[in-house]
Amino acid sequence: MSGLRFAAPTYSALASGLLDADGLESCAIGYAHHDPASGSWVVADAAPVPDYAYERRDCVSAVLKPGFLIDVANRSRITGMAVVAIHTHPGSRGNPHFSATDDDGEAELASYLHRRGAPVSHVALVIGPEGARARILGNDEEVPVWEVGEKLVLHSPVAGGAAHGRDDRLVRAFGEPGQRLLRRLRFAVIGAGGTGSLQCQQLAHLGVSWITVIDPDIVEETNLNRLVGSIPSDVGRPKVEVASRMIRAINPTATVIPMQADIVDEHVAALLATFDFILLCTDSHASRAVVNQAAYQHLVPVIDMGVSITVVNGGG
Repeated sequence: MSGLRFAAPTYSALASGLLDADGLESCAIGYAHHDPASGSWVVADAAPVPDYAYERRDCVSAVLKPGFLIDVANRSRITGMAVVAIHTHPGSRGNPHFSATDDDGEAELASYLHRRGAPVSHVALVIGPEGARARILGNDEEVPVWEVGEKLVLHSPVAGGAAHGRDDRLVRAFGEPGQRLLRRLRFAVIGAGGTGSLQCQQLAHLGVSWITVIDPDIVEETNLNRLVGSIPSDVGRPKVEVASRMIRAINPTATVIPMQADIVDEHVAALLATFDFILLCTDSHASRAVVNQAAYQHLVPVIDMGVSITVVNGGG
C-alpha cells in the first residue's frame, strides 16, 4: 500500500486533539518507517508538539523554534526514520490545500532535514476538520493518507474519474467516492482455488482495476467442481491463468497480474507491502503466518477466509 499509513485510531485521535485548539493552527511531529519499494511511510509515533516549541502561533500560521527542530532532525538521523511534519488548517473546508506560506516553510525544513536528518524522503501533512492532504516534503508529489484498523479509511482526496455506466448499481450502494476508491485500490488474492476464484470473480464484477493473483498450483480434474471460471481443458494449466482469464472476461479494462508462485518465498512475500488490500484464500498455516506478519508490519489490511464442510454424526 503506497502512502502515509497510520494504525487506527492514531490518526483520528491526533486530528481531534490538534483541531481542538480554539481556532489556532497546531503542529505535531511524526516518525515513520519509509519503504521506497512500495512508496509507503508507516507511522511509528506521532504527537502534538509541546507549547514551548512554538516560536509564534495564530489562526493562520504556526512556526516552531529552531532548537526544537534540531531535536527532531537528530531523532530522525539516529533512528533512520522519516519525519512527518504535521500542521492544521482549522478553517478549511473539504480536504485542505497547502498554502504559499506552507510552501516557503517546507522548502526550508526539507533543506534542513536533508542535511541533518535521515537520508530518506520526509512527508508534510496538513489536517482540516473534513479531511487531510499530504505530500513529500519540499515538493508537490501528493501522498495518500490511510488509517488502517477495523476499517480502511482514506483521509486524503480520492483520485479517479467519473463512474462508468456499468457501475450504476455499485454507485448506489457505495456512493461515487466509494466506487472510485474501489477502482484505485490494488488488491491481492492469495490462493486461486475454490474460495480465491470466487473472490476474483466478485472483484471483477465490482469494477476493481488492479488485481494480483498468487498461487503456485495447477488445475487438477478434482478442482473443476469448485474452481470458478474453469473448464475441462484447463486441467494442467496454472490456476492463476484461469483466474486471470475470468477477470479479464468480466472486466476487460482491469490490470491483472497472475503469479504462479508461493507467498512464503522471500521474493514473493516482499511484494505484500505494495498492496492496498489482501484477500487470503489459502489452506496453509505457513502462508497465513507470512501474510499476517506483513499485515502488522506494513499496515496492510487482510481478510483471511476459507470454507469448511463438516459431517456430523455420519450425516450430510
